[in-house]
Amino acid sequence: MRIGIVGAGLVGATAAYALVMRGVGREIILIDKNEARAQAEADDILHAVPFAHPLQVRRGSYRDLADTQHVHGYVVGEHGDSEVLTWSMVNIRGCFPRDFLPRAWYLF
Repeated sequence: MRIGIVGAGLVGATAAYALVMRGVGREIILIDKNEARAQAEADDILHAVPFAHPLQVRRGSYRDLADTQHVHGYVVGEHGDSEVLTWSMVNIRGCFPRDFLPRAWYLF
């Protein structure tokens, strides 16, 4: 399974490291607007691979995710009215927010 993580900051890099240590996936692709950061984080995580199952961790681009079958989004904020969905195609348990948040449909 190929896993793409958009954002190689503290959260994205930690998520990638956790996936490596849990043995999830065969390829993890870190995508970030700062390509040097994505490469550095991928290199750091690769140092943990000998202690986990063999897989590939690398810097990539959105083109690497062109044939993706599942896309999950990230929600920023606290619970309630302060939540902001950061992408228009995000789904929550298979449902699009516009289906259960009709008053805010214009945001999506």
